[in-house]
Amino acid sequence: RALADPGASDLAPDAAVTPYDSNGDEFTGGFADPGKDGRVALDIPVRPEGFDGYVVVEKDGFLDLRFQSTNNVINSDYNGWAFLLSEQERDDAAAAANVTLAPNTGVLVGSVHDCVGFGISNAIVSVEGGFGDTAYFSRSDLTDEALGFDIETTRTFTNNNGRFVVPNLTGTVEVKAWARLKSGGDFTLIAGEQLTIDTAVVNALSLDP
Repeated sequence: RALADPGASDLAPDAAVTPYDSNGDEFTGGFADPGKDGRVALDIPVRPEGFDGYVVVEKDGFLDLRFQSTNNVINSDYNGWAFLLSEQERDDAAAAANVTLAPNTGVLVGSVHDCVGFGISNAIVSVEGGFGDTAYFSRSDLTDEALGFDIETTRTFTNNNGRFVVPNLTGTVEVKAWARLKSGGDFTLIAGEQLTIDTAVVNALSLDP
């Protein structure tokens, strides 16, 4: 989806989708599925260990998106879709949040989910290695008109969609999400992933239990 199309009411854009295994080797079988509200589809054999790798989504006029998840995909219909971001939208969002994007660094966007795929609110995301500060998006009332894509630099927890963003990263980083499993409980590690930041793309990560 384009960021300017939060309602996802139109058919999916004609994007190129290329899957890579955990070793970074490309294989065929990825495409954008217009029949599923723009969700990325992987036409690959289902394996007992699941799909452990990442997907690169490319479309003219948008920044390339490199997406991976901490949860191996083990079924044939993994729920979820990604927003494609133009360079201008990225720069405008940074300027609105008074964030200076350093040259030769990358941006990490992501979300924290529970076991059934819903965003976890009030989670804390930590990033070790590289540099950059974790920021969180404004709250959303879950309507098409208010998906919560404005960055609030004073916010210290995820919104009710579980979203976060970290600009100005380099090298290999360790990303972890912490949340309370019950009201008033201690913060517990929900998920973690090590990834190497690609400065040429938007790096996207889904932190799943």
